[in-house]
Amino acid sequence: MLRPATAADARLLFTWANDPATRAQSFSTGPIAWESHVAWFERVLADPARVLWLLEDDGRPVASIRFEARGGAGEPGDADAVVSVQAAPDARGRGYGRRVVAEATALYVSATARRVVAEIRPSNTASARVFEAAGYVLVDDGDPLRYATTTAPEPPVTTT
Repeated sequence: MLRPATAADARLLFTWANDPATRAQSFSTGPIAWESHVAWFERVLADPARVLWLLEDDGRPVASIRFEARGGAGEPGDADAVVSVQAAPDARGRGYGRRVVAEATALYVSATARRVVAEIRPSNTASARVFEAAGYVLVDDGDPLRYATTTAPEPPVTTT
């Protein structure tokens, strides 16, 4: 089940973010200070352009996913959002990454009509496989790798 993140999730996500395997595959590999995390987390929860959800299995959080809308109306990139995902260290390798990416992306794209882009370090083959399995397509094989949903859905057609 997907649910929105709450202030009560700050410590859990801080622990996941500072896991050595997570840090090794992040763009910024150094440890995150608690004060920095709290300030970032509060900004994320307060920002309507950001969505942060947790995937739970039997009531236990197993993965998180964040979407951040780019640009504003009429600006370059206004149809895009960047996605970030992480699995709980003790839940890796069980399909939760692919599940949270597939389910959350479908909900997010349906609600926002935005194309979603994942930016991944070339060495992070596990994340690349997750996004490919969830239906994302490689659109740039540079550094970072960029995977994207094929297109944003068209707005609904209304008749008068």
